[in-house]
Amino acid sequence: MADVLTRREHLAAAIQHMPTPIRTEDLAAANAAAGFSGHRNTARKDARALCRRGVLTAVPGPGNRTCTRTTSTEVPS
Repeated sequence: MADVLTRREHLAAAIQHMPTPIRTEDLAAANAAAGFSGHRNTARKDARALCRRGVLTAVPGPGNRTCTRTTSTEVPS
């Protein structure tokens, strides 16, 4: 049986191939392309969750909406 990836697991794998900086709209587009919710608010929540998991690092600055990849290529659970 094939493994079914959750939305955030899919994003964690997809960001390894995205150019940096990674914007909220990039995450929303990746979600929509995979058949998940393509809403900006969902992408912002996903970005925060992936930052907590160590997949992304937020770029410092007021009102900033961009992130960069961490050096890890492994997708944490």
